[in-house]
Parts: sequence; C-alpha cells; structure tokens
Amino acid sequence: MSEKTRKLRVFEQEVDVVDVEFKPIVEHFNEYELGDGSSIRVKAVATSIMRIHNQFGADGDPIYIVITSPATRVIKSTLKPDVNPEAQ
Repeated sequence: MSEKTRKLRVFEQEVDVVDVEFKPIVEHFNEYELGDGSSIRVKAVATSIMRIHNQFGADGDPIYIVITSPATRVIKSTLKPDVNPEAQ
C-alpha cells in the first residue's frame, strides 16, 4: 500500500510528509515553582505527527515532525482575585 504524501513548508523549503496516526502511551507533567510562590504543571501534548517521506537522519532513523500544544495546570497559587468592589 502506498503512503499518501502532502507538501509542507519547513525551513524555507517544501518537503513531502506523511501523516502518522498515533495514540498517547505516557504523558508526563513537568512541575515548576514560580517566583511568586505558585506552582504549575506543564506538558506538551502532541496534536499532529508527520514523517518526512524518504528522509532519514545520520543514525538511519526516519525524521518526524511533531506539532504540540501546551497543557498547563495550576497546582498552588499565592494570588487570589480582588473581591473588594471598592478597590476598582
């Protein structure tokens, strides 16, 4: 079965890419303590994965392009909304 390729512009040149189906196996959060005393968790979630058609790295592995979207979660916040209507 032949793969369906499409053109994608990457670093000022067009390359043929193949969309690759995927399913998440493990997605870990990274946790950060912020200067204001808050803590957040962040992870990159893959939204699209493409393989460059007939292109391989120096190690012989195929070259993939991964499009991600950040997912952020506040764990602890020292900041609270101002609920005093006179303060505005």
